[in-house]
Amino acid sequence: MNLNYKGIDIKKDLYPMIKYIEDVEKYREDLGRLSSSWDTLALLGQLGDINIDIGKTKDNFLNLTSTLLNHLSEQQINKVKNEMTFKAQVAIDIVIRNLFERTADIGFLATDDDIRSFLNNYKSKSHLQIIKNNP
Repeated sequence: MNLNYKGIDIKKDLYPMIKYIEDVEKYREDLGRLSSSWDTLALLGQLGDINIDIGKTKDNFLNLTSTLLNHLSEQQINKVKNEMTFKAQVAIDIVIRNLFERTADIGFLATDDDIRSFLNNYKSKSHLQIIKNNP
């Protein structure tokens, strides 16, 4: 099903996003100016009585315009999706890599005899305060 967006038939699923795609708006305006030229040619054809049906050509041009803008919209949306997917994957990879590095660090610290010995024998002021309050 298509919806009308500023005189152009746009696929229903593209309609909410199309107004935010700058290239589509630019080309819609350019193609709209060309479409108005068909109106002028049709009027001149009627005045000159040349018996050429410009109306059918204009309809074909409008169909082509709709097809082009729909395709451009889909391509722009896919491009943004791909960029966002790539950036999200990089962010996830960074988090995972950092988690593995931290896990490796903790694993190293937990198995180091000198560090374990220090922690087992270390008595802080707060540690002594807890022992004193809980005999």
